[in-house]
Amino acid sequence: MTAITLQNMGNYKYIYLSESKWDRNLKYSVNKKRRIGKIDQISGKAIFSATFLEDLSDSPELLKKIQTRFPSADLSRTYDNSKIKPIGRYPGDTVNYGVSYFLYNLAGLIGVLTPLKECFPDNWETIFTMAAFLIFENKTIMECDDFIEENVTFPLKDVSSQKSHELFLRIDYEKYNDFFNMWSGYIKEQTYFAFDATAAISKNIELVDFGKAKSDTELQELNLCLLYGEKSRLPIYQTIYSGSLNDVSTIQSVLNEFEAKVSSSDILLVTDKGFCSKKNIKELLTKTKVRFLSPVQPHDKYATKIVDKIISGNIMELTESIIHTNHDIIRGTTLLTPWDDSYKLYTHIYVDCMKSLQADNHLKEDMKVLRDLYLDNKLPKKDLEMFNRFLIVDHNKSKKSKYHIRDNVEEIQKFLKHVGYLVLISNHIKNAQVAYDLYANKDCAEKAYKEYKQNLGMHHIFTERSGRFTNKSIVAFIALILNSHIHRVLSDTLLHKQYTCSKMLRQIARLQAFLDSDNRYYPKPITKKQKEILEAFHVEIPNKNILNYFIKNKLKYFGD
Repeated sequence: MTAITLQNMGNYKYIYLSESKWDRNLKYSVNKKRRIGKIDQISGKAIFSATFLEDLSDSPELLKKIQTRFPSADLSRTYDNSKIKPIGRYPGDTVNYGVSYFLYNLAGLIGVLTPLKECFPDNWETIFTMAAFLIFENKTIMECDDFIEENVTFPLKDVSSQKSHELFLRIDYEKYNDFFNMWSGYIKEQTYFAFDATAAISKNIELVDFGKAKSDTELQELNLCLLYGEKSRLPIYQTIYSGSLNDVSTIQSVLNEFEAKVSSSDILLVTDKGFCSKKNIKELLTKTKVRFLSPVQPHDKYATKIVDKIISGNIMELTESIIHTNHDIIRGTTLLTPWDDSYKLYTHIYVDCMKSLQADNHLKEDMKVLRDLYLDNKLPKKDLEMFNRFLIVDHNKSKKSKYHIRDNVEEIQKFLKHVGYLVLISNHIKNAQVAYDLYANKDCAEKAYKEYKQNLGMHHIFTERSGRFTNKSIVAFIALILNSHIHRVLSDTLLHKQYTCSKMLRQIARLQAFLDSDNRYYPKPITKKQKEILEAFHVEIPNKNILNYFIKNKLKYFGD
């Protein structure tokens, strides 16, 4: 499939050709984007590159598309694609500086900029720019070239798919280790870690093995394990381990590695629902002896028993049960309950009342549809089980109506009884708010990391080498550090009530400046919202001098 699109870059408008082709080896469509021309500023007509016009002569179908889209185009006139004037270099040009200025300052405030520069002296600008692209655009790394052309960044020549792969191969493992040693040494505090799995199907990666891939049981798997700062809520360290190892044995070995890295044995383990089994919890209580926080499966006997106790006692109705979140208001409380004959655990119970109400409305709506289908003799077989569970058909003897359909109240109440509840258990955390914040932060970071991995081509790895995969992960890790800090500040300053993360980032991306005849950048007026965001993140509001120093001395933009 071929598409022709226009894209504004500063004062210029360029023409792109997007081609989507099915890759037999990868088993999914690969999209390739190519700049083929521009719109002339004076005449307003399309001008195409010489190389594209040569290709066009061999493709009558594409030629027809071009003539239809640009009927006034002069196909005999060409321009040199390699000599496009970069934005922000000529008087009157407008540049977008918000992305680089905001994230560069954040990286400096967090402290990650120093180890990044020292450990990757030849490549840190590219790594940082790719991380910024992942945070702001949430697109595949193949589209990073467009991001660089639209924003003031480091003067990188090429971060196309091929060049980025070459970069990932140039980073050696020693530099990779040095970075984590410096970064983990910078953040010395109580820590917790979480697991994140990445499916892989390549014999080139040494640690790949058959494990328990969620998406496909036939895929081989490796796992990325992340260590977070409990107070800073920033990722500190990551390591890769085999997909064939079970959870408990992995935890023990990874704990030992983390303790050596951060010189601390005081580690809090935050897991997901799949980890919480009686066997694993017993192992944690008796062998590893680490602090842990784990969600219990919603239909587990332990969870349902605790939730029933809470419902019968109306504990959630108290004002003190309100839990502060970034989303809807939820209620929570904590009980000290026996796990087995030897141990008691702090059990944190939460209920999202809005989620419970939505589930009730959806179920009633589905029942109404099923009822109507049954009366019209159009009920599909696949819905028969649900119909029989929640609805009861009474056969009337009267001639007016053959059926009377009523709700199965008992089954409906049983189904909705535990909807909206979350149960967390811990051997250390006593406070429901603290436990919720830790678990929510893990969930938020995990979702962001999965997106970054996918956009870097790490979600399903088919042809990767070990070195390239490891070095790709460093870009995702830098992006996750910055993303985690952004979410923490939004939460701590209550800005989350006004902005989602993406909405806040869009405000920052609109910061612009123009270049005057004296080769000086002048920032355009900053809005009240942009000023509020910069102040909340302790980023200095740029004036003319600050902005020029940043672009010319920090970014060394266009070799100034």
